[in-house]
Amino acid sequence: MDDFENKNLNENEAPEEETAKNEESAGEDAPTRFEDDLVTELEGIRDLLQTELDKNQESEYSVGELIQELDEIDEDLIDEDEPEQTPKKICECCGENECDASFGEDYPYCSECRKLMTASPAHAGGILMLIVMILVGFASCIFLSSDGATALMKGKFSEAATAALNSMSEYTALIDAETAYSEGKLVDACLAYGSYVQQYTNNDSFSATAVKRLAKIYYDLGSYNYANSVVEQFSDIIPALKGKEFSAMNEFYASYLATVTALEPVIGDAIQSGSKFDYEEKSKELDKLLEKGTDDSGTAFSAFVIEYYRHALMYSAGKSLEEQVAQLLKVEEIDKGEHLSYYIPTIINTYARLGDAENAKKYFEKSIKFNAQDDNAYIYYANVFRFCEKPDAEKILEIAQMAKDNATTSSQYPPTYQSIFALGYLLKGDGEAAFKAIQSYVDGGYSISTATGNLYALCAACVGDDESYDKIADLFANYSMELDSNVIKYKKGKLTIEQVLTDVGGDI
Repeated sequence: MDDFENKNLNENEAPEEETAKNEESAGEDAPTRFEDDLVTELEGIRDLLQTELDKNQESEYSVGELIQELDEIDEDLIDEDEPEQTPKKICECCGENECDASFGEDYPYCSECRKLMTASPAHAGGILMLIVMILVGFASCIFLSSDGATALMKGKFSEAATAALNSMSEYTALIDAETAYSEGKLVDACLAYGSYVQQYTNNDSFSATAVKRLAKIYYDLGSYNYANSVVEQFSDIIPALKGKEFSAMNEFYASYLATVTALEPVIGDAIQSGSKFDYEEKSKELDKLLEKGTDDSGTAFSAFVIEYYRHALMYSAGKSLEEQVAQLLKVEEIDKGEHLSYYIPTIINTYARLGDAENAKKYFEKSIKFNAQDDNAYIYYANVFRFCEKPDAEKILEIAQMAKDNATTSSQYPPTYQSIFALGYLLKGDGEAAFKAIQSYVDGGYSISTATGNLYALCAACVGDDESYDKIADLFANYSMELDSNVIKYKKGKLTIEQVLTDVGGDI
């Protein structure tokens, strides 16, 4: 932003201000020096025109009319300088001050009298009603709390009051959780409901709502084990958890466990190692699982999960992006929108790599409408503007800011939006800002993913920080890993930043 200096206008007043002061000091009826000079000048011009009229009566202009107009201007000027004074309206109440015209031209009172009129004392009935409302609210908190009601029935009023205060705190926390949930901020909602359930669970409708909501959010976020734990822990005191909806959630969790257990020996090695393998052979083994339908105990396999891992095989085998998109859309069709967080970010990323901005945007909007705090959705949507024909750093920074605005403030979750900021700043040519952004993430003590580590090394190389570059390279080496080959090539001067960041095949 630009800085503006405050100038002392009193030291160098404008001519109009000086004229106004002269008018005030001379009095209302006295002409100003400015007016005298103007009238003299007008008279001189009139005389000159009259002389010219005498010399040339046949001029193409009607000089007589001009003289008449100048006379009228002279009269108008004098009329404007001596306006007709309208009488002031005096307050009907005090009889001294001028009426306050801000409340209407015919308003009969001044501002001081109006204050006295409106500042009337509260009626006893109004005060009594306020006290009654406070007591009713406080009593409600007592009776909503089972401890408060019990204490009140036993005549233990201090305990009842304490229970009421605790109850008010409980429901305030519950309101925060409900607000986050209504805004689609599932991570914040999950944390708030979890805190409420852990500290304040009572056998009442409020606690039942919180527990049910918590289980559902865990399920929607793909944390099926946590959802199952919540249901099992509270099903004895909250009968609704034994209903159809939550029973179906537990059934899917059992199916999910059976499916991933069966998948591990079939494709685990291929996905984890990324080594060359026969995709067709592995795909046939997945078909056999679908045909079998259940594990040895009779628990049904999840077709949605199997088809999703078929896509994982495609990715590892280097199948075309078109084939990958087709497989992901098949997953979506089978799932029918029940487990969006499981695969929607992957669809966004695949469309981004394919250069299909329209479909990437469609699924991005669908994702953040479902959960505005899905970090992967923002990260993958940013890829649309790095893999396009002309990278758009400003758009990437806009997405980073959007992710930051919706990010949870909980220290339990890393500020992954800093990676998007770093990406945008690198493409913008501001290596210092990029390194500062990613460094604030890495220095926060969070676990570092492979992608984050490579991006950190790239930023360090960009600003010439060999110590930070070597630190992250050593960390990779401790896990028998190497930095991305494109990052190493950039460090050696064989690639540019833009080549590293816009290479779809070599994406860090």
